[in-house]
Amino acid sequence: MSGEVSLIEAHDGRVSVVGIRPYGEAVVVFSELAAFHEIGRERYEVRLHPARLLCHGVHGLTLQGELAKNDYVSDGQVLESSGASVRWEKLRGRRAVNLVQLQFGSGMELRIQCREAELSLEGEGQFLEVWEGPLQSRVSFGARTHRD
Repeated sequence: MSGEVSLIEAHDGRVSVVGIRPYGEAVVVFSELAAFHEIGRERYEVRLHPARLLCHGVHGLTLQGELAKNDYVSDGQVLESSGASVRWEKLRGRRAVNLVQLQFGSGMELRIQCREAELSLEGEGQFLEVWEGPLQSRVSFGARTHRD
């Protein structure tokens, strides 16, 4: 069994549904989202999980471009109202945010302005690989990185 989730990486995630719900909610359903499960010191089991991102208090949603078949997330960020980046694994509990932004390999871009977001991973996920070494995550568009 996998350990605690130390990192969730939107990069290379696969999105199957982008939807709008009544009462100011938007949902992004991932068929695959990579999660790094700690199994030892600087040793992680990478698993691909189905996942659901639910955005509450949506007051803006922009979709530019077309979601191509078998498209993937090339970059993604979540920002607080202060402009600070929020790591994806921190969304596993409902959290105040201002913007969720996903860029896709096809060039499509999705921007959701909202008050709160929460991310849920489903099931045990499919084993991908074992990662050894420090974790490094892209937390915003561009080349900036976050290290644990």
